Amino acid sequence: LDAYKGRVCIVDIWATWCGPCRQEVPSFVKLQDKYGEYGFQMIGLNQENAPSEEAKADLVKNFAANNSMNYPCALITEEVLAQVPELKGFPTTLFIDHHGKVRMSAVGYHDYTYMETVVRTLLTEQNAEANAATN
Repeated sequence: LDAYKGRVCIVDIWATWCGPCRQEVPSFVKLQDKYGEYGFQMIGLNQENAPSEEAKADLVKNFAANNSMNYPCALITEEVLAQVPELKGFPTTLFIDHHGKVRMSAVGYHDYTYMETVVRTLLTEQNAEANAATN
């Protein structure tokens, strides 16, 4: 996340084998398209079931290509997975403010309007701070 410091982020912990996870992907693509230029970054962290790291990476790459995903995805390690606050299932979506603080966590499928509302709120806070700093 250090590379995205200063940006509002959604970190989606998901898997290609998870139906609700796959359902959310179009919303994340739309959010990245709509808000990327305003300080938003979507990130996917995948937990896959495959016999090797290479096979897991191939699953993600193929899914991303077939679904026009416009944001980075990486395989999540067990160590990182163990650090996720209140991980109760897939997908788990972390909403992170521009200071790098997890402001909200959501488990399960959520529609575009729900996610957009949180992103807009965090971007509004970011803009208000930036404006206050310049005045």
